[in-house]
Amino acid sequence: MRTIYLLIFLFASYSAYGQNCQDCYGDKGIITNPADPQNCELTEAYPSSLTNPFLNTWNWAANSNGAFTAIQLNPLAGWQVPNFYNVAAPLNMQSPFYQGFLAKPGGTPIADFDFHWQDGWELIWNGLGYLPNGQEYQSTVINSIVNTPLTLQNPTIPYFALYNRYNGKMRLFFNVFAEIGTYSHVNLDIGYVQKNQNTNTSGIFRLGAGIDQALDLPTKINWQSAHFENFNNINKWFMVEIQTTYDPCVCNYPSDITLKLTGVANSYLDLTGRSIAATLPLRDANGQPTYNDFLNINTEQENGSGSGFAIYKSLDIMLSDYDKELKEYKDQLADYNNPGNAALRSLMGLAKNGLNAGLTGLVPSNILTGLSNNAVRVIYKNFKAKDYNNAKQWVIDQTNPNPYQLVALSSKPEGEASYINMLKDAEKYSQDLSKTLKGGLGALSDNLFATFYTEPEMPMPPTMPTATLTEMKITGTLAKQNSISVGEFYTPGTFNPPKYNPNNTLGSINFNAYPIYNEPLGLFAVLETPKVMHFENKFEMFLINKRLNYFKLKEPVKFRYNHSVDLNFEKTEIHGQLNIVVWFRYVNETFDILNGMDNLKILHKYKKEINGVEWIRYELISDWYPIEQLGELYFGVQSEYSSNATISFKPQFESVKLKLLNDMYFNQLAHDGKEINSTQVLTYLLYNKESVNDENPISNHMIEETQKSVIKKYSADDLIIENEIIEPTDYFVEQVIGNVIYIKKNSVKFKGNISIATGYTVVVEAFWQIDVDPDCIIDPNISMEIKRDFYNFPETKETTKDDLLTFCTGENKKYKANQYGLLSFGIYLGSFRLLVELGLQSGLQIMV
Repeated sequence: MRTIYLLIFLFASYSAYGQNCQDCYGDKGIITNPADPQNCELTEAYPSSLTNPFLNTWNWAANSNGAFTAIQLNPLAGWQVPNFYNVAAPLNMQSPFYQGFLAKPGGTPIADFDFHWQDGWELIWNGLGYLPNGQEYQSTVINSIVNTPLTLQNPTIPYFALYNRYNGKMRLFFNVFAEIGTYSHVNLDIGYVQKNQNTNTSGIFRLGAGIDQALDLPTKINWQSAHFENFNNINKWFMVEIQTTYDPCVCNYPSDITLKLTGVANSYLDLTGRSIAATLPLRDANGQPTYNDFLNINTEQENGSGSGFAIYKSLDIMLSDYDKELKEYKDQLADYNNPGNAALRSLMGLAKNGLNAGLTGLVPSNILTGLSNNAVRVIYKNFKAKDYNNAKQWVIDQTNPNPYQLVALSSKPEGEASYINMLKDAEKYSQDLSKTLKGGLGALSDNLFATFYTEPEMPMPPTMPTATLTEMKITGTLAKQNSISVGEFYTPGTFNPPKYNPNNTLGSINFNAYPIYNEPLGLFAVLETPKVMHFENKFEMFLINKRLNYFKLKEPVKFRYNHSVDLNFEKTEIHGQLNIVVWFRYVNETFDILNGMDNLKILHKYKKEINGVEWIRYELISDWYPIEQLGELYFGVQSEYSSNATISFKPQFESVKLKLLNDMYFNQLAHDGKEINSTQVLTYLLYNKESVNDENPISNHMIEETQKSVIKKYSADDLIIENEIIEPTDYFVEQVIGNVIYIKKNSVKFKGNISIATGYTVVVEAFWQIDVDPDCIIDPNISMEIKRDFYNFPETKETTKDDLLTFCTGENKKYKANQYGLLSFGIYLGSFRLLVELGLQSGLQIMV
C-alpha cells in the first residue's frame, strides 16, 4: 500500500503550493481557521478589487484568562427572540463548551477542550447575524462581494455548525428558546427533501442505513434525525452531532440540505386506581399462569376503550418471549464462549484500557488467540521479520522463573539491540498493535469509528416477568410535537462558482446557504458495488457427500479518498475482510455439517428453530488482509453429510459482506503536536438472502465463474519450515507437478537444515516474504520467489481523477447516489444519552 500511494502523496504535497480553487475533485485550499483563513474560491469568482467576506475571522472557541468568552449575536440583524426586539445591545450566548457533552470538569485547561482547527474542526455555517469576516448582515458594503443586506434564515433561531475534516462528524448548535423553548428535548432532522424529479440528493448521510453502500446505487438514506436535551434558556444551545461520509460527485450535482427542528414533549399520563396485590410472578411453580380475572383497564382515547383481555394477551406474549429468551440464552452463551468471540473481547478490553499504558510483550497472547495472523502481519510490515523474531525473545515474562526468554548466545547481542530499539519506539509500536485492535473491533460492527468501542457483555439468563396487579384507569396524552424550519443550505462542495471574467454572470447566490467550508464532506467512498464470484463443487463418496463452496472477489475494489483533506498517503492503509453468514441443518451435538474452512474462522455460532426445523447459524470472518492482497485470496466453506440423506443439507447462505478498514493518517499535527489518526470500518453488502427457507440459489445473485478447474492456488497462512526433508506428501505442499514440489504461502521462514526427497526439486512462492535464518543450511535445489499474481488479479489502486470524472458525469455514467432510491427514508438516531447508555452499535459515530 505504501508503494502505491507514495507518488500520490508527493503530488498532494506539491499541489498544496498551487491549489485550483475551482477544483471539483481536489483541494480548493479552503481553510476556516480564524488565525489564518483562506478562501480563494469566491476571490477568483469575483473582481479582485472586492473584499471576500467568507475569509473567516470568527473564533468559535474564543477565550480569555482561562475561560471561554460569550458568543455575541448581531443585535441589528432582525432577530425575533423574546426580550431581544430592536435592542441596540448585544445578546451574548454562553459558550457551548460549558454545556452538555462538550463540557469538562472545572479547572480543565482550555487547550484540552475539543475545538481546535489543528484537530480538524472547520466552520460550515454561521447564523449569528455576521458574515465570516465580521461584516454585519444589515450593512451595505460597496467593496464587498456581498454588497447588499442579508436577511436571517430564521430570525428566531441563532445557529452555527462545525465540521471535523478528519472524522467526517458534523456538530450543530441552535438556540430554540423563541419558538420551542418549553421542550426539554429537541429533535433535528437534517437531509434532503425531494421536491420534484429533478431534485438531487447525495450520499453523504448514507451511513444511517447501518452499513455503507457504493455510489453506483440510488441513495436510500437521505436524512438523519437525532435529538438531545434542550437547556430551555435564551443564552444556551441545543446541540447534536451527525456522521457524514464522502460523495465525490456532489460538485457535479447541486443539492440543498434542509434543517428542521422539532420540540419533543414527554408523555403525560394520569393513572388512578388502587393496588389490590403485591408484585407476583406471572407463572406459578407448576408453570401455569397466575393471572385470572383480576384486571380491567379502561382508556379514554380516540381509538376507544381497552379491556383486560388485551392485557392478558400481552402477558401471554411475555411468557412466550421468556421461554424463547431462555432457550436463546443458552445458545448465545455458547456463542459468547467461542474462541473468536473471546479474543475480540480481549481486544476491546485493551482498547478500553488504553494502548500506551505499557506493553507486557511484543505480541500479547490474548491478541494471538484467534487473531495471530493479524497481529504478526501488522508487525512484519513495519519491522524486519528478523529483528522482530530476535527481539521478541527478549520480552520480559514476569510469570516465568527466568524472566528473559533468551536465545542462543550468538543471537543475544542482536536480539537485545532490536528489543531495546523497539522499546524506545513504544508509542509507534503501540499504534501498530492498535491496528490489530481496530481490526478486531471492526469485525463486530458494520460501521465502526475509532471513537466508539462497546464491549459485548456476557449474556444473562432472562428474568421471569412479573406484574403488579391493580385496578386503574388511564387517561392522558402520549406526545406532542412542534416543528420549525431553520432553512436550506448548499451541500458543502456542491456549489462551484467559475473563475471571474467580465462576460460571466454567476446568477443568484444565496450567501446564507453558501458553506464557509465549501469542500466535500467525508473521507472515503467506494464507487462501484464490489462483486464476488461463487464456486460450488460437490463430491459423492461412499456414504458421505462433500460440498465445497468458495468465494472470491471478481475485480478490484474501486474507491476514492477525499483529496481536499491532507491525508498522509504514505502511512494510510486499507485492509479488507470477508464476512459470510451461512446456515446448516442441525443434526445432533456430536455431528457438524460444517467440517472445514479456508481463510475463514467462526466469529459467532448459535442454534435456532425456524418453522419447526433446527438450524445452526454461523457467522464466518476472514483475517484482515491488505487491500492489494484481497483479490489474490479465495474463501471456502466445506460441508459433508450422509449420502443416504432424504432431506437437503445444502448450506443456506444468508449474506456475504465485505468490510474495509481504513486506517488514515494526516500531514497536519494535532494541537498538542501528536499525529492524527482516524480509523473507519465500513461494510458493503454483496449478497443477502432474506430467509434460509428461500430456495433461490446463490448463483442467481452472484457472478458465476465457468472456469472451476483450480480454486486454491496458494494458502494465505504463514509457514515455518525447520529441520525438514521436504517430501511430496508434506502437509504444507500445495502442488506437485512431475518431480517439482510447489510450496505456495503467504510467507515462508526456513530454519535449521532443509533438504529435499531424492529426485525432486522445490519451488517456494510467497505473497509477502521469504525469510532464511542466517544459520540455516538449505538445499540448493530449492528456488524461491515473491509472487503477487497467483490469480493474475489486477492491481488495486485508488481511482484516478479522470476515471472519477467519467464515473460521475460520463456518457454511460455509473454514479446514481444523487437519485432517490425507491425506499428512500431517514434514520432516527434517538437520544444521544440513551444511545450511549444502551451501547447501541448503530454504525454512526458516537462521541463519549
